[in-house]
Amino acid sequence: MANDQTVLFTVLPRGLQAQGETLPISIFVAPRLRGEDHLGAFPDWLTWTTQLKQKGLTLDIRCNGKSFQASINTDVLRPDLWEQLFNKTTFVRSRKFDDYTGHGIISYPLRATLSALKGIYQDASLTLALPNGNIGDKRESFNPNRRRLSDLLKGLEAHFNGDEASKLREANRNLSRPQSSLAGANQAFAGGAKDDEGLLIGVKGEATYQFLAKNFSVFHRMPTPDPDKNPLILDKEKQLDFHQVLSSLNAYPELLRALGLVFDIDLPAPFVDVSPANKPGSLSVHGTNFPWKTPITTPELSTAYLHFLNGRQRFFFAAPRVTSDPTSPTTVLGLLNLDANRFGVAQVDVDSTSDGVGDDQGRRHQVVGADLGVDPTLEVAVAGEHRGHHQ
Repeated sequence: MANDQTVLFTVLPRGLQAQGETLPISIFVAPRLRGEDHLGAFPDWLTWTTQLKQKGLTLDIRCNGKSFQASINTDVLRPDLWEQLFNKTTFVRSRKFDDYTGHGIISYPLRATLSALKGIYQDASLTLALPNGNIGDKRESFNPNRRRLSDLLKGLEAHFNGDEASKLREANRNLSRPQSSLAGANQAFAGGAKDDEGLLIGVKGEATYQFLAKNFSVFHRMPTPDPDKNPLILDKEKQLDFHQVLSSLNAYPELLRALGLVFDIDLPAPFVDVSPANKPGSLSVHGTNFPWKTPITTPELSTAYLHFLNGRQRFFFAAPRVTSDPTSPTTVLGLLNLDANRFGVAQVDVDSTSDGVGDDQGRRHQVVGADLGVDPTLEVAVAGEHRGHHQ
């Protein structure tokens, strides 16, 4: 297989409000190498930062058909850091797209489950508070609440066991597979009425409880591979490849700039057209003057932007997706305005039976967010507050 590479240059407007007569952008560089399995076979990337430092780089930036030649700032580049990370023996795993279209995701409808539990607590607070009359079977005349409680909880028994585990997990995965006949099962919880906490009203019934309990059990009983049949063997030479190392650097903006993976550019304000809110402009990198040695593809990626004046203030930022796709979530100052039908915030208060004993009590706050992208009923943010003794 001959070596080839795809290099993506993505333009990102930097900030929200611009001062003066320039507009700040950052350009993110992402290489995708294919062919041989060592970096020495890709001379462009073996000494990437050194070449940029010595020769510089000019980017052909396009805006709505206009062109601007922008040179990078080489003063921030640190070739010594690149050399400490990579050499000619660095492992390169040929980049390929992982298609998980047919894969299922083990999960459960969290909003519906929490709603069911809330409903049971509400019913129990009323039903179990009724006078203890002699009802039905004499064996229950002493405490009829036992039967009342049993009726309230009917359906929550999951009966999870190892013999049925594989079947239960496969049924759970099918809930998230579009091609499966079970794919719409969770949709029953999507459009129901909600209370002031965002939880569903009327999630009741033995069949409903059974559905929720089984999938809850599957999610919290993930399979554990047999260590004898599946020994964990760490290949230190191939555990991380060139692409994975680059990805791990994304949390370090200064390092990205020192390595030449992000370039900060100031564009002249007149070059970037003013755009109405309903018709964003477009910025892209059309090409570079880098002397590539390996055959390369550089697809031109367009970034939508908004640029307008409000009095004496100039605003310039990436256009929200809603400007091109009205069905997508809107944004407020860069933050997503999440759809209440797909996301929610709830507080779960779990009291230990020994909560009131002793002074060695602690409080722990936990926030868990999930956006599985599978079904609206699976996506919810939960804020949990747990009380209990520290062990």
